[in-house]
Amino acid sequence: MRRVFLLFLIASLLGCNNSIKYTKHLYFTMGTVLEITLPENESQYADSIYTIFKRLDYLFHPTNPSSDVSRINKNSGRWVHVAKETADCIKKSLIVSRLTDGDFDITIGKLIQLWHFEQEGKYTIPPEDSINKYRVFVDYRKVKVDGDSVFIGKGQSITLSGIAKGYALDLVREHLSKWGIKSCIINAGGDMLILGEKNGNKWRIGIQSPWENGYLKVLDIKNKFVATSGNYVRYIKKQDTLFTHIFNPLTGQPLEYKKLSVTVIADSGYLADGLATALSVLGKDRAIKLADSLNVGLVAVYDEDTVINSLASLYVEPTR
Repeated sequence: MRRVFLLFLIASLLGCNNSIKYTKHLYFTMGTVLEITLPENESQYADSIYTIFKRLDYLFHPTNPSSDVSRINKNSGRWVHVAKETADCIKKSLIVSRLTDGDFDITIGKLIQLWHFEQEGKYTIPPEDSINKYRVFVDYRKVKVDGDSVFIGKGQSITLSGIAKGYALDLVREHLSKWGIKSCIINAGGDMLILGEKNGNKWRIGIQSPWENGYLKVLDIKNKFVATSGNYVRYIKKQDTLFTHIFNPLTGQPLEYKKLSVTVIADSGYLADGLATALSVLGKDRAIKLADSLNVGLVAVYDEDTVINSLASLYVEPTR
């Protein structure tokens, strides 16, 4: 499913005469635009970065019958051998589920299908009895991983869409170290890896405002993963209510906000991505408490309230 950018790299890629020049490379994968910004003399690695995303997109794809996720879902109640990346990503998702007491849960697959959020332009509001019917299958505690084998409960269906891009960025970070790349930006439609500095300065990253064109806040940042979730890009509108694509696993319903934007700053991609979803579900007060306890940055909008926790304030540019 196509998504627009919720995070933006600010400033020119060129710079002064003695500065390193950067090139931008665009691809389409995981339902979004993948934007890779590399030093000009290391631009040959862009295709290799894209290949990592492309492989995971194949393994995690919810409707491709030969993907690992599809095979797991077709064989619910039985162990399924999968690629090591799939098993590892599911392990990481279970970590986020435990940290959030189930407010992030990959076993919402049947509910995603019910609302047709995997299909662009086919979103629908299902009847309450259908939601209740499939909500009983949501329980991350039934998911098991043993080596490269995965088990989900009978009738369950998983989706990795809430963590896949962040996990991909973690794998990319490992390869960047092997390749000796020390400065770059990888932006996957709202999930970003910010590595090193640009010509001696931290990177400037703009968070899209949910109210208007322009930025909610601007971050000065390096060596972090940043992920943003919001309800102003993908949603169903009924009267004055926006039903976002972000689900509350406990109710089986998508979130209802007039405006919602949650940006997480963390040391790993999977954690930033998963928490951007979970902290959307938690609401303002509980989100601040959890973000502080996990030592991650939080910049968020819940309806009319803008939240910046103490860690995020270290990266947010002062308002001019």
